Amino acid sequence: MMSKTSPKILPGYQGQPERLSRGLGRITDSARVMPVRGSRQGLKWPQGGTQGGAQVGTAEIGRAAASALFASVLAGMALATTSHFKIRKSGGRSAGIGMVLPVLPLIIDLKNPSATLDALESGARYRKVLCLLTRDGDPVSKLSFQLAEHETVTPAVVRQHLAARAWPEAAGAVRSTSSNPNVYPSVTVVLATRNRPEQLVECLASIESGTLRAERIVVVDNAPSDERTAELMALRTRQDPRLVYVREDRPGLAHAHNAAMPHIATDVVAFTDDDVLADRRWLERLVKVFAEDPSAVCVTGMIAPRELDTLPQQWVEGNMTYDKGLHRRVFDGTRGNAEFPLMPYTSGACGSGANMAFQTRYLQNAGGFEAALGTGTVAMGGDDLAAFHDVLASGNRLVYEPAAIVLHPHHRDYAALRRQVYGYGAGLGAHLMRCLMHDPRMVLAFAGNASILRSRATNIMNPPVVAGLPPYPRDLLREHRRGLLSGPWRYLRSRRHLKRQIVAGGTP
Repeated sequence: MMSKTSPKILPGYQGQPERLSRGLGRITDSARVMPVRGSRQGLKWPQGGTQGGAQVGTAEIGRAAASALFASVLAGMALATTSHFKIRKSGGRSAGIGMVLPVLPLIIDLKNPSATLDALESGARYRKVLCLLTRDGDPVSKLSFQLAEHETVTPAVVRQHLAARAWPEAAGAVRSTSSNPNVYPSVTVVLATRNRPEQLVECLASIESGTLRAERIVVVDNAPSDERTAELMALRTRQDPRLVYVREDRPGLAHAHNAAMPHIATDVVAFTDDDVLADRRWLERLVKVFAEDPSAVCVTGMIAPRELDTLPQQWVEGNMTYDKGLHRRVFDGTRGNAEFPLMPYTSGACGSGANMAFQTRYLQNAGGFEAALGTGTVAMGGDDLAAFHDVLASGNRLVYEPAAIVLHPHHRDYAALRRQVYGYGAGLGAHLMRCLMHDPRMVLAFAGNASILRSRATNIMNPPVVAGLPPYPRDLLREHRRGLLSGPWRYLRSRRHLKRQIVAGGTP
Protein backbone atom coordinates (compact mmCIF):
# COMPACT_ATOMS: atom_id res chain seq x y z
CA MET A 1 0.00 0.00 0.00
CA MET A 2 1.28 3.45 -0.85
CA SER A 3 1.99 5.74 2.05
CA LYS A 4 0.25 9.09 1.78
CA THR A 5 1.73 12.52 2.28
CA SER A 6 0.45 16.04 1.76
CA PRO A 7 0.88 17.53 -1.70
CA LYS A 8 2.13 20.79 -0.24
CA ILE A 9 4.41 19.83 2.65
CA LEU A 10 6.21 16.52 2.52
CA PRO A 11 8.36 15.29 5.40
CA GLY A 12 12.07 14.98 4.77
CA TYR A 13 13.63 11.64 4.06
CA GLN A 14 14.10 9.97 7.43
CA GLY A 15 15.77 6.70 6.51
CA GLN A 16 19.03 5.64 4.92
CA PRO A 17 19.68 4.49 1.32
CA GLU A 18 19.79 0.90 2.58
CA ARG A 19 16.09 1.02 3.53
CA LEU A 20 14.76 -0.89 0.56
CA SER A 21 11.89 -3.31 0.22
CA ARG A 22 12.57 -6.98 -0.35
CA GLY A 23 11.55 -6.47 -3.96
CA LEU A 24 14.90 -4.81 -4.59
CA GLY A 25 16.32 -8.30 -4.80
CA ARG A 26 19.81 -8.38 -6.19
CA ILE A 27 20.08 -4.72 -7.15
CA THR A 28 23.10 -3.31 -5.32
CA ASP A 29 25.00 -0.04 -5.36
CA SER A 30 26.54 -1.21 -8.64
CA ALA A 31 23.05 -1.51 -10.13
CA ARG A 32 22.86 -5.23 -10.98
CA VAL A 33 19.83 -5.88 -13.17
CA MET A 34 17.46 -8.79 -12.62
CA PRO A 35 15.65 -10.85 -15.29
CA VAL A 36 12.42 -9.42 -16.63
CA ARG A 37 9.32 -10.93 -15.11
CA GLY A 38 6.13 -10.99 -17.07
CA SER A 39 3.35 -13.07 -18.48
CA ARG A 40 4.89 -12.79 -21.96
CA GLN A 41 8.48 -13.46 -21.06
CA GLY A 42 8.56 -16.19 -23.67
CA LEU A 43 11.94 -17.89 -24.05
CA LYS A 44 13.58 -19.62 -21.11
CA TRP A 45 17.32 -19.18 -20.95
CA PRO A 46 19.82 -21.66 -19.45
CA GLN A 47 21.76 -20.90 -16.29
CA GLY A 48 24.26 -18.09 -16.52
CA GLY A 49 24.91 -14.50 -15.52
CA THR A 50 22.12 -11.99 -15.72
CA GLN A 51 22.09 -8.93 -17.88
CA GLY A 52 19.00 -6.87 -17.37
CA GLY A 53 16.15 -8.69 -18.97
CA ALA A 54 17.34 -12.23 -19.81
CA GLN A 55 19.74 -14.89 -18.61
CA VAL A 56 23.02 -14.74 -20.52
CA GLY A 57 24.00 -18.03 -22.04
CA THR A 58 23.32 -20.24 -25.05
CA ALA A 59 19.59 -19.87 -25.61
CA GLU A 60 17.58 -22.60 -27.26
CA ILE A 61 16.74 -20.34 -30.13
CA GLY A 62 20.36 -19.19 -30.47
CA ARG A 63 21.57 -15.80 -31.49
CA ALA A 64 21.88 -16.75 -35.14
CA ALA A 65 18.34 -18.08 -35.29
CA ALA A 66 17.04 -15.00 -33.50
CA SER A 67 18.81 -12.80 -36.01
CA ALA A 68 17.30 -14.74 -38.90
CA LEU A 69 13.83 -14.43 -37.43
CA PHE A 70 14.36 -10.76 -36.87
CA ALA A 71 15.49 -10.20 -40.44
CA SER A 72 12.36 -11.93 -41.74
CA VAL A 73 10.06 -9.41 -40.08
CA LEU A 74 12.25 -6.32 -39.88
CA ALA A 75 10.55 -4.60 -42.80
CA GLY A 76 7.17 -5.01 -41.15
CA MET A 77 8.55 -3.72 -37.86
CA ALA A 78 9.94 -0.65 -39.55
CA LEU A 79 6.52 0.15 -40.95
CA ALA A 80 4.87 -0.32 -37.59
CA THR A 81 7.17 1.99 -35.68
CA THR A 82 5.78 5.27 -36.90
CA SER A 83 4.29 5.72 -33.43
CA HIS A 84 7.85 6.11 -32.16
CA PHE A 85 9.28 8.23 -34.96
CA LYS A 86 6.75 9.85 -37.28
CA ILE A 87 8.42 10.82 -40.53
CA ARG A 88 6.96 13.14 -43.10
CA LYS A 89 8.30 14.24 -46.46
CA SER A 90 6.82 15.50 -49.70
CA GLY A 91 6.95 14.82 -53.38
CA GLY A 92 9.72 12.21 -53.14
CA ARG A 93 12.38 14.93 -53.17
CA SER A 94 14.86 15.81 -50.48
CA ALA A 95 15.70 19.41 -49.77
CA GLY A 96 18.88 21.16 -48.75
CA ILE A 97 19.15 22.65 -45.29
CA GLY A 98 17.59 26.09 -45.47
CA MET A 99 16.80 28.89 -43.09
CA VAL A 100 13.52 29.41 -41.31
CA LEU A 101 12.20 32.17 -39.11
CA PRO A 102 12.40 31.31 -35.42
CA VAL A 103 9.17 30.28 -33.69
CA LEU A 104 8.37 31.25 -30.11
CA PRO A 105 6.83 28.33 -28.16
CA LEU A 106 4.56 29.30 -25.27
CA ILE A 107 2.43 27.40 -22.75
CA ILE A 108 -0.61 29.50 -21.86
CA ASP A 109 -3.35 28.59 -19.41
CA LEU A 110 -6.62 29.99 -20.73
CA LYS A 111 -7.89 30.62 -17.20
CA ASN A 112 -4.77 32.59 -16.25
CA PRO A 113 -2.90 33.78 -19.36
CA SER A 114 -1.20 36.55 -17.40
CA ALA A 115 1.04 34.00 -15.68
CA THR A 116 2.85 33.52 -19.00
CA LEU A 117 2.22 36.78 -20.82
CA ASP A 118 3.26 39.13 -18.01
CA ALA A 119 6.71 37.51 -18.04
CA LEU A 120 7.03 37.68 -21.84
CA GLU A 121 9.90 39.82 -23.08
CA SER A 122 8.99 42.09 -25.97
CA GLY A 123 11.09 41.87 -29.11
CA ALA A 124 11.17 41.66 -32.88
CA ARG A 125 13.08 38.40 -33.13
CA TYR A 126 10.07 36.10 -33.57
CA ARG A 127 7.58 36.29 -36.42
CA LYS A 128 5.56 33.22 -35.45
CA VAL A 129 4.20 31.89 -32.17
CA LEU A 130 3.24 28.32 -31.25
CA CYS A 131 0.98 28.09 -28.20
CA LEU A 132 0.15 25.01 -26.17
CA LEU A 133 -3.15 26.00 -24.60
CA THR A 134 -4.15 24.52 -21.27
CA ARG A 135 -6.99 24.94 -18.80
CA ASP A 136 -6.02 24.40 -15.16
CA GLY A 137 -2.94 22.66 -16.50
CA ASP A 138 -4.79 20.24 -18.79
CA PRO A 139 -3.76 20.61 -22.47
CA VAL A 140 -6.75 21.42 -24.66
CA SER A 141 -5.32 22.50 -28.02
CA LYS A 142 -2.39 23.93 -29.97
CA LEU A 143 -2.49 27.22 -31.78
CA SER A 144 0.05 28.87 -34.06
CA PHE A 145 -0.15 32.29 -35.63
CA GLN A 146 2.02 34.48 -37.85
CA LEU A 147 2.62 38.09 -36.85
CA ALA A 148 1.82 40.86 -39.30
CA GLU A 149 4.69 42.91 -40.68
CA HIS A 150 3.98 45.81 -38.33
CA GLU A 151 3.71 43.55 -35.25
CA THR A 152 6.34 42.44 -32.79
CA VAL A 153 6.04 39.92 -29.98
CA THR A 154 4.56 41.75 -26.99
CA PRO A 155 2.12 40.61 -24.30
CA ALA A 156 -0.55 42.84 -25.87
CA VAL A 157 -0.09 41.42 -29.39
CA VAL A 158 -0.21 37.81 -28.15
CA ARG A 159 -3.35 38.62 -26.15
CA GLN A 160 -5.01 40.02 -29.27
CA HIS A 161 -4.28 36.89 -31.28
CA LEU A 162 -5.47 34.68 -28.44
CA ALA A 163 -8.68 36.68 -28.10
CA ALA A 164 -9.36 36.25 -31.81
CA ARG A 165 -8.56 32.55 -31.98
CA ALA A 166 -7.88 30.70 -28.76
CA TRP A 167 -10.93 31.15 -26.58
CA PRO A 168 -13.48 30.30 -29.33
CA GLU A 169 -11.42 27.28 -30.43
CA ALA A 170 -10.87 25.89 -26.95
CA ALA A 171 -14.26 26.73 -25.47
CA GLY A 172 -15.53 23.17 -25.74
CA ALA A 173 -12.22 21.38 -25.39
CA VAL A 174 -12.49 20.57 -21.70
CA ARG A 175 -10.91 17.29 -20.66
CA SER A 176 -12.75 15.46 -17.91
CA THR A 177 -10.54 14.92 -14.87
CA SER A 178 -11.26 13.38 -11.52
CA SER A 179 -11.30 15.41 -8.33
CA ASN A 180 -8.00 16.50 -6.83
CA PRO A 181 -6.75 14.05 -4.23
CA ASN A 182 -5.97 15.43 -0.78
CA VAL A 183 -2.91 13.25 -0.39
CA TYR A 184 -0.23 12.09 -2.82
CA PRO A 185 2.19 9.17 -2.80
CA SER A 186 5.74 10.04 -1.76
CA VAL A 187 8.12 10.56 -4.68
CA THR A 188 11.82 10.62 -5.55
CA VAL A 189 13.15 12.30 -8.72
CA VAL A 190 16.15 10.79 -10.55
CA LEU A 191 18.27 12.91 -12.91
CA ALA A 192 20.98 11.28 -15.01
CA THR A 193 23.62 13.73 -16.22
CA ARG A 194 26.94 13.83 -18.03
CA ASN A 195 29.21 16.86 -18.40
CA ARG A 196 26.35 19.40 -18.40
CA PRO A 197 26.46 21.16 -15.02
CA GLU A 198 24.99 24.41 -16.36
CA GLN A 199 21.91 22.67 -17.73
CA LEU A 200 21.69 20.53 -14.59
CA VAL A 201 21.43 23.68 -12.45
CA GLU A 202 18.51 24.94 -14.55
CA CYS A 203 16.77 21.57 -14.43
CA LEU A 204 17.14 21.29 -10.65
CA ALA A 205 15.79 24.81 -10.19
CA SER A 206 12.69 24.00 -12.24
CA ILE A 207 12.00 20.84 -10.21
CA GLU A 208 12.59 22.53 -6.88
CA SER A 209 10.14 25.33 -7.76
CA GLY A 210 7.35 22.87 -8.55
CA THR A 211 3.99 22.62 -6.81
CA LEU A 212 4.80 19.18 -5.40
CA ARG A 213 7.92 18.71 -3.31
CA ALA A 214 10.02 15.60 -3.95
CA GLU A 215 11.28 13.86 -0.82
CA ARG A 216 14.59 13.17 -2.52
CA ILE A 217 16.34 14.17 -5.76
CA VAL A 218 19.06 11.77 -6.89
CA VAL A 219 21.59 13.10 -9.40
CA VAL A 220 23.55 10.33 -11.13
CA ASP A 221 26.80 11.48 -12.76
CA ASN A 222 27.21 8.98 -15.61
CA ALA A 223 30.75 8.31 -16.88
CA PRO A 224 31.88 11.93 -16.52
CA SER A 225 35.07 13.14 -18.21
CA ASP A 226 35.61 15.93 -15.67
CA GLU A 227 34.78 16.82 -12.08
CA ARG A 228 32.50 19.81 -12.69
CA THR A 229 29.29 18.01 -11.75
CA ALA A 230 30.89 16.41 -8.68
CA GLU A 231 32.10 19.81 -7.49
CA LEU A 232 28.70 21.38 -8.12
CA MET A 233 26.86 18.65 -6.25
CA ALA A 234 29.30 18.74 -3.32
CA LEU A 235 28.10 22.29 -2.73
CA ARG A 236 24.44 21.64 -3.50
CA THR A 237 24.11 18.58 -1.25
CA ARG A 238 25.39 20.66 1.70
CA GLN A 239 22.73 23.28 0.96
CA ASP A 240 19.82 20.87 0.47
CA PRO A 241 19.73 17.53 2.33
CA ARG A 242 17.18 16.20 -0.15
CA LEU A 243 19.85 16.10 -2.87
CA VAL A 244 21.92 12.94 -3.33
CA TYR A 245 24.91 12.63 -5.64
CA VAL A 246 25.76 9.22 -7.15
CA ARG A 247 28.62 8.55 -9.54
CA GLU A 248 28.22 5.70 -12.04
CA ASP A 249 31.31 5.21 -14.20
CA ARG A 250 29.81 2.62 -16.55
CA PRO A 251 28.36 4.55 -19.49
CA GLY A 252 24.70 4.02 -20.27
CA LEU A 253 21.43 5.59 -19.26
CA ALA A 254 20.08 2.32 -17.87
CA HIS A 255 23.22 1.93 -15.74
CA ALA A 256 22.68 5.45 -14.41
CA HIS A 257 19.04 4.83 -13.56
CA ASN A 258 19.81 1.51 -11.91
CA ALA A 259 22.56 3.10 -9.84
CA ALA A 260 19.92 5.36 -8.27
CA MET A 261 17.73 2.46 -7.13
CA PRO A 262 19.41 1.83 -3.73
CA HIS A 263 18.70 5.45 -2.81
CA ILE A 264 14.94 5.28 -3.37
CA ALA A 265 12.59 4.60 -0.46
CA THR A 266 9.45 6.39 -1.69
CA ASP A 267 6.28 5.05 -3.26
CA VAL A 268 7.00 6.55 -6.68
CA VAL A 269 10.17 7.36 -8.61
CA ALA A 270 10.16 9.86 -11.49
CA PHE A 271 12.88 10.12 -14.15
CA THR A 272 13.81 13.02 -16.38
CA ASP A 273 16.89 14.34 -18.21
CA ASP A 274 19.32 17.05 -17.19
CA ASP A 275 18.59 19.23 -20.23
CA VAL A 276 14.84 19.70 -19.65
CA LEU A 277 12.90 22.31 -17.72
CA ALA A 278 10.02 20.92 -15.69
CA ASP A 279 6.69 22.72 -15.70
CA ARG A 280 5.69 23.86 -12.21
CA ARG A 281 2.99 21.17 -12.03
CA TRP A 282 5.03 18.43 -13.74
CA LEU A 283 5.70 16.27 -10.68
CA GLU A 284 2.27 16.94 -9.17
CA ARG A 285 0.48 15.78 -12.33
CA LEU A 286 2.64 12.65 -12.68
CA VAL A 287 2.09 11.59 -9.08
CA LYS A 288 -1.59 12.53 -9.16
CA VAL A 289 -2.24 9.67 -11.58
CA PHE A 290 -0.86 7.15 -9.09
CA ALA A 291 -3.05 8.66 -6.36
CA GLU A 292 -6.14 8.38 -8.57
CA ASP A 293 -5.38 4.97 -10.08
CA PRO A 294 -3.43 2.58 -7.81
CA SER A 295 -3.37 -0.01 -10.61
CA ALA A 296 -1.15 2.23 -12.74
CA VAL A 297 2.49 1.16 -12.38
CA CYS A 298 3.93 3.61 -14.93
CA VAL A 299 3.00 7.16 -15.94
CA THR A 300 4.52 9.16 -18.78
CA GLY A 301 4.05 12.81 -19.67
CA MET A 302 4.24 15.36 -22.47
CA ILE A 303 7.54 16.63 -23.90
CA ALA A 304 7.05 20.12 -25.31
CA PRO A 305 9.66 22.24 -27.15
CA ARG A 306 11.86 24.56 -25.13
CA GLU A 307 12.85 26.52 -28.24
CA LEU A 308 12.16 26.40 -31.97
CA ASP A 309 14.79 28.72 -33.37
CA THR A 310 16.28 26.52 -36.12
CA LEU A 311 15.05 24.30 -38.93
CA PRO A 312 16.24 21.04 -37.29
CA GLN A 313 14.30 21.96 -34.13
CA GLN A 314 11.18 22.72 -36.15
CA TRP A 315 11.52 19.45 -38.08
CA VAL A 316 11.63 17.54 -34.79
CA GLU A 317 8.52 19.28 -33.50
CA GLY A 318 6.66 19.26 -36.83
CA ASN A 319 7.28 15.55 -37.33
CA MET A 320 5.97 14.78 -33.83
CA THR A 321 9.08 12.95 -32.66
CA TYR A 322 8.13 13.52 -29.01
CA ASP A 323 4.45 14.47 -29.33
CA LYS A 324 2.16 11.73 -27.97
CA GLY A 325 -1.01 13.81 -28.07
CA LEU A 326 -3.09 16.19 -25.96
CA HIS A 327 -5.33 13.62 -24.32
CA ARG A 328 -4.78 11.11 -21.57
CA ARG A 329 -4.35 7.53 -22.76
CA VAL A 330 -4.49 4.35 -20.74
CA PHE A 331 -2.54 1.33 -21.96
CA ASP A 332 -3.68 -1.86 -20.22
CA GLY A 333 -1.53 -4.96 -20.59
CA THR A 334 -4.48 -7.24 -19.90
CA ARG A 335 -6.52 -5.94 -22.83
CA GLY A 336 -6.10 -5.40 -26.54
CA ASN A 337 -5.66 -1.89 -27.88
CA ALA A 338 -7.68 -1.07 -30.98
CA GLU A 339 -5.70 2.12 -31.63
CA PHE A 340 -2.33 0.38 -31.21
CA PRO A 341 -2.93 -3.29 -32.04
CA LEU A 342 0.80 -4.08 -32.10
CA MET A 343 1.29 -3.22 -28.46
CA PRO A 344 3.34 -3.92 -26.42
CA TYR A 345 6.00 -4.12 -29.13
CA THR A 346 5.39 -0.60 -30.49
CA SER A 347 5.72 0.89 -27.02
CA GLY A 348 7.09 4.18 -28.34
CA ALA A 349 3.49 5.41 -28.47
CA CYS A 350 3.40 5.28 -24.66
CA GLY A 351 5.88 8.08 -24.00
CA SER A 352 9.58 8.86 -23.69
CA GLY A 353 12.25 8.28 -21.09
CA ALA A 354 12.76 12.00 -20.43
CA ASN A 355 9.37 12.08 -18.70
CA MET A 356 8.36 8.89 -16.94
CA ALA A 357 7.55 7.62 -13.44
CA PHE A 358 7.03 4.18 -11.89
CA GLN A 359 5.71 2.63 -8.76
CA THR A 360 8.97 1.92 -6.97
CA ARG A 361 7.91 -1.54 -5.85
CA TYR A 362 7.14 -2.56 -9.43
CA LEU A 363 10.48 -1.29 -10.71
CA GLN A 364 12.37 -3.06 -7.93
CA ASN A 365 10.56 -6.35 -8.56
CA ALA A 366 11.19 -6.01 -12.30
CA GLY A 367 14.90 -5.58 -11.65
CA GLY A 368 15.29 -2.04 -12.90
CA PHE A 369 16.14 -1.17 -16.49
CA GLU A 370 17.64 -3.31 -19.27
CA ALA A 371 21.37 -2.67 -18.90
CA ALA A 372 22.18 -3.62 -22.50
CA LEU A 373 20.08 -0.72 -23.77
CA GLY A 374 20.19 3.04 -23.44
CA THR A 375 22.09 6.10 -24.58
CA GLY A 376 25.78 5.54 -23.89
CA THR A 377 25.72 1.83 -24.71
CA VAL A 378 26.44 0.09 -28.00
CA ALA A 379 22.66 -0.13 -28.52
CA MET A 380 22.43 3.69 -28.36
CA GLY A 381 18.92 3.72 -26.85
CA GLY A 382 15.76 1.70 -26.37
CA ASP A 383 15.83 1.41 -22.58
CA ASP A 384 12.63 3.41 -22.18
CA LEU A 385 10.88 1.40 -24.91
CA ALA A 386 11.89 -1.83 -23.18
CA ALA A 387 10.64 -0.55 -19.82
CA PHE A 388 7.24 0.42 -21.26
CA HIS A 389 7.05 -2.91 -23.10
CA ASP A 390 7.73 -4.83 -19.90
CA VAL A 391 5.01 -2.96 -18.01
CA LEU A 392 2.41 -4.01 -20.56
CA ALA A 393 3.83 -7.48 -21.26
CA SER A 394 3.56 -8.30 -17.55
CA GLY A 395 -0.14 -7.41 -17.57
CA ASN A 396 0.15 -4.00 -15.89
CA ARG A 397 -1.21 -0.56 -16.69
CA LEU A 398 0.60 2.47 -18.13
CA VAL A 399 -0.97 5.93 -18.33
CA TYR A 400 0.11 8.78 -20.59
CA GLU A 401 -0.73 12.06 -18.81
CA PRO A 402 -0.21 15.09 -21.09
CA ALA A 403 -0.67 17.52 -18.19
CA ALA A 404 2.73 16.40 -16.81
CA ILE A 405 4.89 18.62 -19.02
CA VAL A 406 8.63 19.05 -19.45
CA LEU A 407 10.29 21.39 -21.94
CA HIS A 408 12.99 19.80 -24.08
CA PRO A 409 15.70 21.62 -26.12
CA HIS A 410 15.61 19.88 -29.49
CA HIS A 411 18.94 19.78 -31.32
CA ARG A 412 19.73 23.11 -32.96
CA ASP A 413 22.06 21.91 -35.73
CA TYR A 414 21.63 19.37 -38.50
CA ALA A 415 24.65 17.22 -37.61
CA ALA A 416 23.35 16.66 -34.07
CA LEU A 417 19.87 15.84 -35.38
CA ARG A 418 21.37 13.36 -37.85
CA ARG A 419 23.20 11.57 -35.04
CA GLN A 420 20.06 11.54 -32.94
CA VAL A 421 17.94 10.12 -35.75
CA TYR A 422 20.42 7.29 -36.27
CA GLY A 423 20.56 6.61 -32.53
CA TYR A 424 16.77 6.52 -32.22
CA GLY A 425 16.64 4.01 -35.07
CA ALA A 426 19.36 1.87 -33.48
CA GLY A 427 17.67 1.89 -30.09
CA LEU A 428 14.36 0.97 -31.70
CA GLY A 429 15.92 -1.92 -33.59
CA ALA A 430 17.65 -3.13 -30.43
CA HIS A 431 14.38 -2.98 -28.50
CA LEU A 432 12.56 -4.97 -31.18
CA MET A 433 15.32 -7.58 -31.19
CA ARG A 434 14.94 -7.92 -27.45
CA CYS A 435 11.17 -8.30 -27.87
CA LEU A 436 11.67 -11.08 -30.41
CA MET A 437 14.16 -12.94 -28.23
CA HIS A 438 11.78 -12.80 -25.28
CA ASP A 439 8.63 -13.52 -27.24
CA PRO A 440 8.87 -15.06 -30.74
CA ARG A 441 5.09 -14.70 -30.98
CA MET A 442 5.81 -11.16 -32.09
CA VAL A 443 6.25 -12.58 -35.60
CA LEU A 444 2.65 -13.81 -35.54
CA ALA A 445 1.42 -10.47 -34.21
CA PHE A 446 2.99 -8.62 -37.12
CA ALA A 447 1.83 -11.19 -39.64
CA GLY A 448 -1.72 -10.98 -38.29
CA ASN A 449 -1.81 -7.23 -38.79
CA ALA A 450 -0.69 -7.13 -42.42
CA SER A 451 -3.41 -4.64 -43.39
CA ILE A 452 -2.25 -2.20 -40.73
CA LEU A 453 1.33 -2.57 -41.92
CA ARG A 454 0.25 -1.86 -45.49
CA SER A 455 -1.66 1.22 -44.38
CA ARG A 456 1.33 2.54 -42.46
CA ALA A 457 3.58 1.81 -45.41
CA THR A 458 1.32 4.02 -47.52
CA ASN A 459 1.52 6.78 -44.91
CA ILE A 460 5.30 6.59 -44.95
CA MET A 461 5.51 6.69 -48.72
CA ASN A 462 2.92 9.48 -49.11
CA PRO A 463 2.77 11.44 -45.87
CA PRO A 464 1.38 14.96 -45.55
CA VAL A 465 3.75 17.91 -45.74
CA VAL A 466 4.57 19.78 -42.54
CA ALA A 467 3.08 23.20 -43.15
CA GLY A 468 5.62 25.98 -43.53
CA LEU A 469 8.70 23.74 -43.52
CA PRO A 470 10.97 22.41 -46.28
CA PRO A 471 10.57 18.70 -47.02
CA TYR A 472 12.06 16.35 -44.47
CA PRO A 473 15.44 15.29 -45.96
CA ARG A 474 15.84 11.83 -47.42
CA ASP A 475 19.21 11.79 -45.70
CA LEU A 476 17.51 11.69 -42.29
CA LEU A 477 15.14 8.97 -43.43
CA ARG A 478 18.14 6.90 -44.54
CA GLU A 479 19.91 7.49 -41.21
CA HIS A 480 16.90 6.31 -39.27
CA ARG A 481 16.65 3.23 -41.49
CA ARG A 482 20.38 2.51 -41.11
CA GLY A 483 20.11 2.79 -37.36
CA LEU A 484 17.06 0.53 -37.27
CA LEU A 485 18.86 -2.16 -39.29
CA SER A 486 21.92 -1.97 -37.03
CA GLY A 487 19.85 -2.31 -33.86
CA PRO A 488 19.69 -6.13 -33.61
CA TRP A 489 23.45 -6.50 -33.99
CA ARG A 490 24.04 -3.69 -31.53
CA TYR A 491 21.81 -5.32 -28.94
CA LEU A 492 23.57 -8.67 -29.23
CA ARG A 493 26.96 -7.00 -29.04
CA SER A 494 25.91 -5.03 -25.95
CA ARG A 495 24.75 -8.24 -24.28
CA ARG A 496 28.08 -9.90 -25.03
CA HIS A 497 29.87 -6.94 -23.49
CA LEU A 498 27.85 -7.34 -20.30
CA LYS A 499 28.52 -11.07 -20.24
CA ARG A 500 32.26 -10.43 -20.44
CA GLN A 501 31.95 -8.13 -17.44
CA ILE A 502 30.27 -10.92 -15.50
CA VAL A 503 32.88 -13.49 -16.48
CA ALA A 504 35.61 -11.06 -15.49
CA GLY A 505 34.05 -10.80 -12.06
CA GLY A 506 32.42 -7.42 -12.52
CA THR A 507 28.80 -6.42 -12.43
CA PRO A 508 26.56 -5.92 -15.44
